[in-house]
Amino acid sequence: NLETLSKAYSNGGSFFVGNNLTFADLCVYDVLENILEVDANTLDQYLWLKTNREEVAKNTNIAAYLKNRSQTEF
Repeated sequence: NLETLSKAYSNGGSFFVGNNLTFADLCVYDVLENILEVDANTLDQYLWLKTNREEVAKNTNIAAYLKNRSQTEF
């Protein structure tokens, strides 16, 4: 369970490991991207994951990429 892991390693913050964005956060963001395309309400019962995703998307470089990336079928 991802939320259980987050409680163990996040130090009470919004990221999976410590208080900073890590590769773990990026991996989960990417996996959830595909799941949310199928069901946009998937995270409604997982508030920590929803918050984590929002925090990842706030990163300046990631926000710029998300805004300007080309949309593909895959």
